[in-house]
Amino acid sequence: MPDLDAEHLKCEDRSNAPDLAASRLPMLERARDAILQEAKTLMTVAARLDEQICLLADYIVSSSALVVVSGVGKSGLVGEKISATLVSTGTRSIALDPLDALHGSLGRVCSGDVFLALSKSGQTDELIQMVRAFKTLPIRIALITANGSSALAEMAHHVLDMGPVEEVGILRLAPTASTTAMMAIGDALAVILEERRGFTRNDFARVHPGGNLGRVLARRDSYPENASY
Repeated sequence: MPDLDAEHLKCEDRSNAPDLAASRLPMLERARDAILQEAKTLMTVAARLDEQICLLADYIVSSSALVVVSGVGKSGLVGEKISATLVSTGTRSIALDPLDALHGSLGRVCSGDVFLALSKSGQTDELIQMVRAFKTLPIRIALITANGSSALAEMAHHVLDMGPVEEVGILRLAPTASTTAMMAIGDALAVILEERRGFTRNDFARVHPGGNLGRVLARRDSYPENASY
């Protein structure tokens, strides 16, 4: 039987070798560069953001709308996070998988709700099919996209246009900077909705009873708005 502990120690020794340590420097620089590229994208997207996000927030606050967030692939995963953030800050929301939606779950969406689609290209077939199905109901359509002249953009009431986004990495194909930007826009929407609703620290404590944050909030008799947690 091989001595696994001895082999592990050998690997550890090799990992600390000067030549290997030096070889990590380009990787570290590449990792930092990827983050900086995404940060630059966020700065650009922030500058492009216009009153459409305010109009969307106005509609959500002035109605009893459920915000239904949907996307395909990585955008769908971002949509789940956006929906979760909306819910935790006072806005009713669900994340809806397009495949499930097209096979019966469209029934979750009712008249007056908001459908928030996430699509970098604005040409995602499944989302287009969903929006077409909503034509029989008065649904407010919103879109986060990098293509403001796309098919979905033409169908939407509110277009939150990120503008051209270049992904990071050698291939520049995997959703990276675009999904980071989508998530940031979702956070921005949640923040302005939270403020418009007057969502308080007590409200936050009510929907966060578990985990360390819940325990910290529960120990306090009052929750001053300027306190940190």
